[in-house]
Amino acid sequence: MWWLFLNRQKKRQPGVLRSQSNYEKVTMVQKILNKIIGAKYIGIARTWVPNMVAWGTVGGVALIHFTDWRLVLDYVPYIRGKFKTDE
Repeated sequence: MWWLFLNRQKKRQPGVLRSQSNYEKVTMVQKILNKIIGAKYIGIARTWVPNMVAWGTVGGVALIHFTDWRLVLDYVPYIRGKFKTDE
């Protein structure tokens, strides 16, 4: 329930101008999302995020497994030298 702490308002000192803090940006984003999506669907999405991350990782590993390894490993600096072409 860490998000309950984000809803607290910070007290400002009168006459002190400052830029928007990170705390205020988070609450602004929450307000915009609540207006567009709704609090109910944000709660549902929060429960699905770990599941989506897990399946995305499985999908990424499967994609790399079933494609040509050389295409992927050419971008890894240490392994790149093992695939030298003799042209």
